[in-house]
Amino acid sequence: RLAVLRRYGVLQPAEGPGRQAMHALVRQQAAELGAELDPQLRPVSEQRYVACVLGWLGEWGAMYASAKEWRLALSAARAALADVGHALALLASCPSAFDVPSVASALTNDVCSVVDSAGVLAQLAAPCAALLGAVQDGVGDEKQDAVKASLLLAQSRGLRAGGSYAAAEAAAQQAMEARQRVLGPDHTDKNKAIREQDG
Repeated sequence: RLAVLRRYGVLQPAEGPGRQAMHALVRQQAAELGAELDPQLRPVSEQRYVACVLGWLGEWGAMYASAKEWRLALSAARAALADVGHALALLASCPSAFDVPSVASALTNDVCSVVDSAGVLAQLAAPCAALLGAVQDGVGDEKQDAVKASLLLAQSRGLRAGGSYAAAEAAAQQAMEARQRVLGPDHTDKNKAIREQDG
């Protein structure tokens, strides 16, 4: 029976011996059917779905940075564009349902690069804006500033990809200022932030 499900793409190999993973679209459909039975199930399934897609993007981002695996990473990202788009839409529609610091840490430069090459980086701007709205402002809170810096940098890249250059520059400037508050004015990562701002 499992062989039939694998043949039709319902199940895919997962890490670990004998482990199988349900195709993301099948998982999404199962979550919607389950939500009809139990309304509490929808937010939990959406959180798991987004976490799964962000996990994939993290793996593909690391592969994309590799000289040997970038083509495979780009192919995988392009094959999952529907999943990536759906996950970004979920993040934009209800940001308070997600662990914002975890999402922010997942949106690395490598992830943005593979998403950019897959052609959907502009879709990242709206979820980042929504997630920024969910970040609680704390005066002098380094953790919040680090989260904001990550989200602002990803938002900047998305805005630039969408042609909103002035807004992208403003977001990148805010990201650099937030990083400077966290790291201090003389930290070596300040130069990295400036390079990332320049794109």
